[in-house]
Amino acid sequence: GVLDSRYKALMAFQIDRAMCYYDMAEEGIPMLAPGARLAVKAAAALYRRILEEVRNNGYDNYTTRAFTTKWQKLAALPGLWWEANVAAGAVRPGRVNWVSMNPEVGIAIGTLMAYVQSNQSEELIEKAAAEIVQLEGLPLPAQNPILLGDWDLVWSSPESDYSRLRRKLDNWPISVGSQSTQSISQDLSTTTVDVSGLGQIQIAATIAPDADDEAGRRTLVGPPYTFTLCLGPVKFPLEFPAEFGQERTCVEQLYLNENVRVSRVGAYGERTTDGSTFVHVRS
Repeated sequence: GVLDSRYKALMAFQIDRAMCYYDMAEEGIPMLAPGARLAVKAAAALYRRILEEVRNNGYDNYTTRAFTTKWQKLAALPGLWWEANVAAGAVRPGRVNWVSMNPEVGIAIGTLMAYVQSNQSEELIEKAAAEIVQLEGLPLPAQNPILLGDWDLVWSSPESDYSRLRRKLDNWPISVGSQSTQSISQDLSTTTVDVSGLGQIQIAATIAPDADDEAGRRTLVGPPYTFTLCLGPVKFPLEFPAEFGQERTCVEQLYLNENVRVSRVGAYGERTTDGSTFVHVRS
């Protein structure tokens, strides 16, 4: 081969592309069984380092070998273990290892999260959510005590009120964070959205079981709804955006287990048939 500008441009492109794939793959490491994380993390990190050496050598892999020494590999292992198991949150209390705790759910939710992280089409994400719904979850999910507590939002349909509200907030002179947590008690649902550098926005509504639902899947939500800006301990009531209305909504729990739930939200009269899909994981 010839080490010319075309070859260097090709190698630069391929290395950048490989680095993007490594970045996407990193998201899945905490979902692996504990015994598998270090090997995958180490392989990714060391091959990244080899690509960096190729770059540092001016893309000349004809006459200069790019490699890592045995001692470099051994020296990297403690830090790689920390990154794979602790820094990534895999062994923090409250964090779920999907594959090791429930392989079937782990594969399904891992696939969905990979689609979300890599900005796949909404149709593909919706299909992954539908595959979770096909699994056997807990009975009477809207009445099950497992439903109570804090849940982190993974994805919601683009036409959902939440997604529309997020797009509206994006037009404000603030930066809206990616973290959204829903806290569910016996009679209240509160969704908290981080506002970077400012505080939080909370959307709260009363909830009650749907007496007409014998399957125990549906919950009636609101009205009223409250819209609050929280700056530390100080709370400022905000006017709820008029376009989102104050009508009663209906939430149907399509799938629930200890760690993940899929729900559909729609206007009360729709009985959620044409509603929006939400996927949450336990906080």
